[in-house]
Amino acid sequence: MKNSLKVNDVCAIFGNFDYLSGDFEEQNGVKVFQNSTLKITVSEIDKTGDIKFREDEVQNVSGRDIDLTCAISKFCLSDGDYEVYTQYSEWCNESVGAWQPLFSEIVGRNDDIRANCAVPPFFAIYNKQNGRGYVFHILADGKWQYSVRRRFTQGYGGKCEIVVEIGYAERDFCYKMQSGESLKLPKILYYRFTNKTDLDAYKMHRFANAEFPSKGVPIIYNSWMSSFDEISYDTCLEQLVKAKKLGADYFVIDAGWFGPPKDWYSSVGDWEECLNANMRGRMRDFVTKVEEYGLKFGLWFEIERASKDSKNYREHPEFYLVEDGSVFVDFSNPKAVDFIYGILKERIEKYSIKFIKFDYNAEHFYDLGKNGFIKHFRGYRDFIGRIKKNFPDLYLENCASGGMRMALVNLVDFDSFWMSDNHSIFTQARIFKDTIKRIPPWALEKWITVATAKNFRADYTTRTRQDRLTVCLDAEWGAMTSVKHGFLQCASVGGPIGISCDLTELSESDFIKLKDFISEYKKQAEFWKDCECRILTDGEGVTVLQFNDQSFTKIKLYVFNYKRNQKDITVYPVCNENAKYTVLGNTYAGKRLNTDGIRLNMCGVDEAFCVEIEKQ
Repeated sequence: MKNSLKVNDVCAIFGNFDYLSGDFEEQNGVKVFQNSTLKITVSEIDKTGDIKFREDEVQNVSGRDIDLTCAISKFCLSDGDYEVYTQYSEWCNESVGAWQPLFSEIVGRNDDIRANCAVPPFFAIYNKQNGRGYVFHILADGKWQYSVRRRFTQGYGGKCEIVVEIGYAERDFCYKMQSGESLKLPKILYYRFTNKTDLDAYKMHRFANAEFPSKGVPIIYNSWMSSFDEISYDTCLEQLVKAKKLGADYFVIDAGWFGPPKDWYSSVGDWEECLNANMRGRMRDFVTKVEEYGLKFGLWFEIERASKDSKNYREHPEFYLVEDGSVFVDFSNPKAVDFIYGILKERIEKYSIKFIKFDYNAEHFYDLGKNGFIKHFRGYRDFIGRIKKNFPDLYLENCASGGMRMALVNLVDFDSFWMSDNHSIFTQARIFKDTIKRIPPWALEKWITVATAKNFRADYTTRTRQDRLTVCLDAEWGAMTSVKHGFLQCASVGGPIGISCDLTELSESDFIKLKDFISEYKKQAEFWKDCECRILTDGEGVTVLQFNDQSFTKIKLYVFNYKRNQKDITVYPVCNENAKYTVLGNTYAGKRLNTDGIRLNMCGVDEAFCVEIEKQ
């Protein structure tokens, strides 16, 4: 990257003050610029040898209050033939990515309070002239934006260069800085890559494993896809008995446990147990049963929202904001933070909650303070920090209309991500493959939502009727298809495994196969909780993933075939070339595996298989 100390090559800071000009100075390893209005500090930290952090800070030294209307960090690169990789996320179809040629400018911006809504805070830029590129992650507590553009340098007949700009979203941004106040711009994580297939994402995985230690990869049962909001003590107990036999660690009751029957949404924000329907006031009794069975209890909350009909909103409207009919907790108000924390704390203690599914199902764009939700996130971080401090064993799952808050920065707050509301194991496999480019695998939950189709005649040659395992194809049960156990199991590995279906309706055979798979998965929990993942093949209809520990002692290859009829496939695993490995009963030098690969017989369409490679 260009080693320029010109202030406007390093950042773009604008407001109701004079245009900034001049040079940065190096002071104790950081860049510092100061005039009569602002002091700007640019810190760059090498975290792992691969991963670098940049964080800029602006301080008002003017002696008066000022308005900051633009707060952007810049990187200047030499010109070339560039492509930019970005992703788009929508409900049930998260992390769809593509490369675009850089002709003039490519821009991404998130105006919503959920960091991953529409555009994830992540992109990559690749120079085809030298086969090198950079990956950028935006770790922002507020609305953010990025742009990659080609610009002319100063001077007649000037040459071009590439400018990368990352910061708070400029639309309607006016941060009022008091005299002496400092503001940190969004932290930027970046690193070099050469592999366009997976962007060398293992570098980020290693960093995340150290920076955000995993609580493990639990097995989670969630009630939603079994009966949606029609739950009862007896039906939950039936699922609990089966979940225990299956090997689940948590039993989570989803939406519908609170409020009046058939209209629980009207009491979102109160979080008071339904007494005359559903659990009929027996939640505490059910928690006791969960604990007797050796599982931990969890509940669904949409803690950041409320209904206009809720008691808490009607009694304390000053703690909430209203936008387009939706009601949101005003986390920029310290009294509102205290209020909502007190409610949640009481529920956690009352029901011995060990797991919370935090959902967020509305778009929140308008910030009355025009500060890019910066003050909102300060209160929100305080709220989450109190929970984690006072309840350190509490597992926090992040869901926001599926994966709308699935960003690296949110690993500060949450233990794993509900990856998508799309429960199709086929779609989840695609979402997982693309999301590991920006999130470590152990943080991405896979959800097993299956049913047994009984007395099913498969084809015209089959004279006997059989049971077939089926999986839903979206967020509900409206569309279904059959799935092979091998594909289901291969597509479910990598992180926490969720189960959400009516376990009592599964055939004995399907239940036993699922139970055996979960048992084997739990035996290898230490491997899965901090493994790395590489995408070895991402072609038309075929995906090959490699999971490994950091020392390449254990390697697992997963081959997925969606529509290719090829006979075999050659896979090139990444391993320690100086070691020897056992593969399918044979011994190979690591260098040979790297250079010659492994030739494997291909599976059928919509099938998958695993090959384990062990270091001798």
